[in-house]
Amino acid sequence: MNGYCVVAANGGRARLFTLEPAQHPEVESSPNLVEQRDLVDPEREASGQELWANAKSGRNRAPGGGPAHGYDDHREQHRDES
Repeated sequence: MNGYCVVAANGGRARLFTLEPAQHPEVESSPNLVEQRDLVDPEREASGQELWANAKSGRNRAPGGGPAHGYDDHREQHRDES
Protein backbone atom coordinates (compact mmCIF):
# COMPACT_ATOMS: atom_id res chain seq x y z
CA MET A 1 0.00 0.00 0.00
CA ASN A 2 1.19 3.50 -0.84
CA GLY A 3 2.16 5.67 2.11
CA TYR A 4 1.35 9.04 0.50
CA CYS A 5 -1.83 10.66 -0.73
CA VAL A 6 -2.08 14.21 -2.06
CA VAL A 7 -5.43 16.00 -2.20
CA ALA A 8 -6.01 19.17 -4.23
CA ALA A 9 -9.46 20.59 -3.51
CA ASN A 10 -11.62 23.69 -3.80
CA GLY A 11 -15.34 24.26 -3.22
CA GLY A 12 -16.52 22.22 -6.19
CA ARG A 13 -13.79 19.74 -7.03
CA ALA A 14 -11.33 17.40 -5.33
CA ARG A 15 -8.50 15.48 -7.00
CA LEU A 16 -6.69 12.63 -5.24
CA PHE A 17 -3.14 11.67 -6.18
CA THR A 18 -0.71 9.01 -4.98
CA LEU A 19 3.05 8.70 -5.36
CA GLU A 20 3.91 5.72 -7.53
CA PRO A 21 7.33 4.32 -8.40
CA ALA A 22 8.45 4.55 -12.03
CA GLN A 23 7.70 1.54 -14.21
CA HIS A 24 11.19 1.78 -15.75
CA PRO A 25 13.38 3.41 -13.06
CA GLU A 26 16.50 3.20 -15.23
CA VAL A 27 15.01 5.70 -17.76
CA GLU A 28 12.33 7.55 -15.74
CA SER A 29 12.50 9.81 -12.74
CA SER A 30 10.64 8.55 -9.73
CA PRO A 31 8.29 8.74 -7.86
CA ASN A 32 5.45 9.92 -10.10
CA LEU A 33 2.36 11.78 -8.95
CA VAL A 34 -0.57 9.76 -10.35
CA GLU A 35 -4.18 10.95 -10.26
CA GLN A 36 -6.44 8.30 -8.73
CA ARG A 37 -9.80 10.09 -8.45
CA ASP A 38 -11.40 13.30 -9.69
CA LEU A 39 -14.50 14.21 -7.69
CA VAL A 40 -16.81 17.01 -8.81
CA ASP A 41 -19.80 18.43 -6.96
CA PRO A 42 -22.22 19.29 -9.80
CA GLU A 43 -24.26 21.52 -7.50
CA ARG A 44 -21.26 23.81 -6.88
CA GLU A 45 -20.51 24.00 -10.61
CA ALA A 46 -24.12 24.78 -11.59
CA SER A 47 -25.44 28.30 -12.02
CA GLY A 48 -28.34 29.67 -9.99
CA GLN A 49 -30.77 29.12 -12.87
CA GLU A 50 -29.87 25.42 -12.93
CA LEU A 51 -30.32 25.03 -9.16
CA TRP A 52 -33.41 27.09 -8.45
CA ALA A 53 -36.78 27.35 -10.21
CA ASN A 54 -36.75 31.13 -9.71
CA ALA A 55 -33.26 32.46 -10.40
CA LYS A 56 -33.26 35.37 -7.95
CA SER A 57 -34.80 36.82 -4.85
CA GLY A 58 -36.78 39.98 -5.30
CA ARG A 59 -39.54 42.27 -4.13
CA ASN A 60 -43.19 41.77 -3.37
CA ARG A 61 -46.18 44.03 -2.79
CA ALA A 62 -48.14 43.96 0.44
CA PRO A 63 -51.81 42.84 0.28
CA GLY A 64 -54.17 45.63 -0.70
CA GLY A 65 -51.56 47.48 -2.76
CA GLY A 66 -49.37 48.47 0.20
CA PRO A 67 -45.68 49.33 -0.03
CA ALA A 68 -43.21 46.94 -1.63
CA HIS A 69 -40.85 44.95 0.56
CA GLY A 70 -37.77 42.93 -0.29
CA TYR A 71 -37.34 39.28 0.48
CA ASP A 72 -34.43 36.88 0.44
CA ASP A 73 -34.53 33.10 0.60
CA HIS A 74 -30.85 32.94 1.71
CA ARG A 75 -29.64 30.96 -1.31
CA GLU A 76 -26.07 32.18 -0.97
CA GLN A 77 -26.04 31.10 2.67
CA HIS A 78 -27.22 27.64 1.59
CA ARG A 79 -24.42 27.41 -1.00
CA ASP A 80 -21.85 28.47 1.62
CA GLU A 81 -23.03 25.71 3.97
CA SER A 82 -22.75 22.96 1.36
